[in-house]
Amino acid sequence: MHKISDFAAMTGLSKETLRYYAEVRLLEPAYIDPRNNYRY
Repeated sequence: MHKISDFAAMTGLSKETLRYYAEVRLLEPAYIDPRNNYRY
């Protein structure tokens, strides 16, 4: 699993775009850590 920042760097998408995609359920994180809300 990769953190959202790592995935953003690999794909060329911004973290904000990835968060938006998760919000509209287009591309959701595999796991969200409940302690710190990091998206993986």
